[in-house]
Amino acid sequence: MSLWRDQFFMSIRSTLLDSVFSLMTRIRNGQVADINLVKSVADSFVSLGNDDSGGMSKRMEVYEKYFLVPFIKASVDYYREEADRLLQEGSTIDYIVRVSSRLQEEDDRVELYLHESSLKEFKDALNKVLITRQNEKFCMEFEPLLDSRDTLNLKRLYSLMARTGKGSTLDPLRDVFSAYVKKAGLEAIKQVSGSEDTGGAIAKDARLFVNAVLGVHSLFAGILHDSFEGDTGFSKSLDNACMDFINTNAMCPDGEPRAPQMLAHYCDTLLKKGSGNVRKAGAEGASDEDSLEAQLSQAICVLKYISATDVFQKFYSQHLSRRLVYEQSVSSYGEEMMISKLKENSGVDFTSRLTRMFTDMTISKEMSEEFKEKCSDGDFAIPFDFDMKVLHTVSWPLKAPDNKLLLPSQLSSVCNRFTNYYQNKHNGRKLNWMWQHSKAEIKMFFPKATGPAAKAGYIFHVSTFQLAILMLFSDESGPGTGYDSPNGPTLTLEQITQATGLSVDIVKPELEIF
Repeated sequence: MSLWRDQFFMSIRSTLLDSVFSLMTRIRNGQVADINLVKSVADSFVSLGNDDSGGMSKRMEVYEKYFLVPFIKASVDYYREEADRLLQEGSTIDYIVRVSSRLQEEDDRVELYLHESSLKEFKDALNKVLITRQNEKFCMEFEPLLDSRDTLNLKRLYSLMARTGKGSTLDPLRDVFSAYVKKAGLEAIKQVSGSEDTGGAIAKDARLFVNAVLGVHSLFAGILHDSFEGDTGFSKSLDNACMDFINTNAMCPDGEPRAPQMLAHYCDTLLKKGSGNVRKAGAEGASDEDSLEAQLSQAICVLKYISATDVFQKFYSQHLSRRLVYEQSVSSYGEEMMISKLKENSGVDFTSRLTRMFTDMTISKEMSEEFKEKCSDGDFAIPFDFDMKVLHTVSWPLKAPDNKLLLPSQLSSVCNRFTNYYQNKHNGRKLNWMWQHSKAEIKMFFPKATGPAAKAGYIFHVSTFQLAILMLFSDESGPGTGYDSPNGPTLTLEQITQATGLSVDIVKPELEIF
């Protein structure tokens, strides 16, 4: 074998290789040729090293030195000439489409004739001549493709450049992508910040802000999935861009953590009764619960980019406390689902206080039922429907009132009875009644009113402060005069403040409704 190789083969190898190169040129030009002939020649070069006593690298020396190296050079020269011609005759996009097709053809063919040990070296050589040489042109074409939302050609460009490695090779595109997303986000928020629908009102601002953010994120997350195959580097670029434009923009000046406040308010509108203008109908066939869950998931998506999560937690806790105290939650399912999503995103510590708020509500309901049963079984009859909620100070963002309300006798007797019940049940604990967060229904009759409605009475939904004021006009508890007169009693502002214990600053706003 050595004699045949040294005396005969070496003398004809140049002619043999020229025939191989000519055959490959015909194949690459789309002409009919037998590729098995190329494989036979390649295999013969491998066989010439089989009688060597060295390791694998020694046995492949003849193949690599006398076949692979000149074969790669000839292929590179062929594709360099074709690449230059393509760029002269067409656009960069045309080049990307053509080269992608050419490289796929080579990938399909090369395994049919080259030894498996040389596949990577051959592909790397073609990638270098067809891709790496044109990286600058590709980067220049990237932003216009983003402008036109051309996901197909973005995918082609990404796939082409990813052949040379998904590391630093793609970093220039990732940098452009990040800057582009940030610019698009800032512009989207700037547009809604100047719309006629905003006027500084937190409810409108929150809705417009979150919808603008979600619109931008959804668009480029789609491109990330469809064109960049979910590439981790591009995903990080998207995350960095979103974090930048969400926290500082036209609606959230630098240094003001307004983004978490608006997001918390947006979540409140999703979870509060009477917010149908914000909650959207789901896809056809989807239930209201499915639609709500989808929107809450979108809110969590925005939360991932909020830098001041402690501010979001503060405002979310405030909104949640109001929904629970005023019984305004659209559903317990929605509330529990949101807590679960917050826990998954931010951890148990983030939601521990929120969870304790729900625990308080459950215990309060049981305690209220127990108190009513004790009253009905004893000698004290509650003269009206009475419901209370016992909330632990450490868990709820509620302040005790500065003024101590002087309750009407009808109400104070029940409250005093409950206070005694609670302190007997929990010795050493102190109750602070949060009258500014309570409300009542009261039926009123007006002597001069006529008609069926007047005879049935009018039901008013009022705050407890307003209830205390209205009860002053009853001859059972009122401090004024003229209870028997046709025009009814008359009370001065001073009499109202003295009788209720409330300051003038509190009483005046409560009277505005009447």
